[in-house]
Amino acid sequence: MKDAIFSILLGYSLGCISPAKLISMIKNIDLRKNGTGNLGGTNVFVSVGKGLGVLVMLVDILKAFFAVYLSQILFESFAYSGVLAGAFAIVGHIFPFYLRFKGGKGTACLGGIILALDWRLFIPVLLIALIAAFITNYTCMTAITGATVFPIAYALVSKCSVCFFILALACGLIVYKHKDNLSRIKNKTEPTLRKSVAN
Repeated sequence: MKDAIFSILLGYSLGCISPAKLISMIKNIDLRKNGTGNLGGTNVFVSVGKGLGVLVMLVDILKAFFAVYLSQILFESFAYSGVLAGAFAIVGHIFPFYLRFKGGKGTACLGGIILALDWRLFIPVLLIALIAAFITNYTCMTAITGATVFPIAYALVSKCSVCFFILALACGLIVYKHKDNLSRIKNKTEPTLRKSVAN
């Protein structure tokens, strides 16, 4: 039980680190009132600049990666330490306590978790997600598909039903954070992938 609690605290604490918030303070722009309205790499990319957007995405990937990696080292006797820490890194990213629980959408964090738990799944999951985005013509389907596919893929590879349950709950939050995108898709107001690329 102690290792489980420490894994959760480690994951959540690292997840709460918000490079997007730091950029917003430096650039004097409230990202929660601009662009996508989220404190994540995509909004920095759109609202501030491509270079800083990519930098934020990389930091978000790394913080989730190290949440899993460090937890597995520090609490190696606890079988679910990495999965639990990774799941709560997503929770921390989406609901950072010091930002009134209003953070990002968790997509980049998911990438870091995949790389840390089983890097062999990264390319297959990414490819499936990109294909889904291409077929549907909506960029947001990359995150939604990746969050849907990864818990299933990892459970099949690891043969761990508990891992599936933990990851499914965390990835469900990512899908939930894209509810506005899904609503806009339904109303045909979501920007399409091909139109975005053309611009």
